[in-house]
Amino acid sequence: MIYTLTLSPSLDLLIKGNEFQVSKVNRYQQMHAFAGGKGINASIILSRHRIDNVAITLFDSKTFLDLKNVFDAEKLYILNIPVNNKTRVNIKFMSDKTSFELNGPRADLDQEHISKVLKILEKMQSNDVFMLMGTAKEEHLLEILQFCYKKQVKIVLDVESKNFFDLLKYQPYLIKPNIDELAKLFPNQTLNNFVEIKLCVDELKAYGAQNVIVSLGGEGSYLFTKDNQILYASNLKKITPVSTAGAGDTMTAIFAAEYIKTNDAVVSLKRASAAALATVSDLWLGNETTTQANYDSIKIEIIKE
Repeated sequence: MIYTLTLSPSLDLLIKGNEFQVSKVNRYQQMHAFAGGKGINASIILSRHRIDNVAITLFDSKTFLDLKNVFDAEKLYILNIPVNNKTRVNIKFMSDKTSFELNGPRADLDQEHISKVLKILEKMQSNDVFMLMGTAKEEHLLEILQFCYKKQVKIVLDVESKNFFDLLKYQPYLIKPNIDELAKLFPNQTLNNFVEIKLCVDELKAYGAQNVIVSLGGEGSYLFTKDNQILYASNLKKITPVSTAGAGDTMTAIFAAEYIKTNDAVVSLKRASAAALATVSDLWLGNETTTQANYDSIKIEIIKE
C-alpha cells in the first residue's frame, strides 16, 4: 500500500483574472477552491490513475468537512487528524501576463498530532511505500523518518528542509529536486550542463538517496537510478500550460508507484512525464486518460545503461 502524508494541508484558491496591478482594485473572472498540499496532490493523482493509496491529512474539522465533496468525488481513502487551528489558505493568481502565489503559514502541530500520525503508520508493512511531502517542523520530519526507516518501508521524500542532507541518511527511495531546488542545495556549484548536474546528484546519492529525478521545467528531466542508469525525458508536444501547480507532485507519485511495481526505469519515467504533462494541461491535476494520450509524446534517451 502507498501512504501519503500532508502535515500542512491547505485550502487553495485558484483565481484567474486579466491582470494584477499593485495598489489598485483588481477584479477576477474565475475562482476555484481545491484541497492543497503535496501529499494530497499525490494521493489524488494516484487515485485518478487507479493506484490504491491512503491519504493522511491534518485539516481542521470545518475545512475538512467543507472539502468532503471533493474527497468523495476523487474516491480518496483519507484519514484526517483534526487540528484546532484554522487550516491555512493559499492564493494562486493566474493571468495571461502574470502569476503569483501567496501561501499561508504552515500548520502549528504539537507532539500529540505526531503521535497520532505514527499510530496510523504502525500499520505499514516492509513492502509499503510512504510519501512524505510538503513542509513541516524539522523535529517532526526527523521523528517520522526515523520511525519509517525502522519499519523498512520505501520512503519518497519531497520536503522543504534547511537540513536536507541530514534527512538523506534515512535512504529515501526517491527524491525529486527541480533545478532551482538543486541550486539551493549546492549554492557554490553552477548547473549549466549535464556534467555539473550529475556531480550534485552523485553527492546526493552518496548521502543516501537511492533514485533521483532532477526536473528542468519545460526542458524535461533527468533520472539517476539506484542501479546507476541515467535517463533523460523530454516532451515532443508543444503545449500552453494551464497551471503548473502539482506537476512535480504528479511526477514524483507516478514514477515512484510505477518503478516500485515494474522496476522498469524507462516505462516509469515516460509514464510519470506524461502524467506531469497532463497536469500542466489542466486546471487542477491530470488524469489517466490524458496521461495515456500524452504517452507517445514523451521521448526517453538512455544516457547510461
